[in-house]
Amino acid sequence: MIASVSLEQLKTGDRATISALAGSDQEVARLSALGMRGGAQIEVVRQGRTCIVQLEQTRLCLRPNRQTKIYVCPK
Repeated sequence: MIASVSLEQLKTGDRATISALAGSDQEVARLSALGMRGGAQIEVVRQGRTCIVQLEQTRLCLRPNRQTKIYVCPK
């Protein structure tokens, strides 16, 4: 089993499966509504101050938030 890491640890081009979301109920619900939930497959399009991820046919721009963490299992 591959250990989960923070999304911030992935590099551009890396693919992963979301394993968990941590943060306030409101932030977790917002991310879930966008499709960022356990089991979702993502690809890092750009890593940096703002991270861009590909989720199915959608690209999402994620800004840093110290209170919310996205944990993934790299492929």
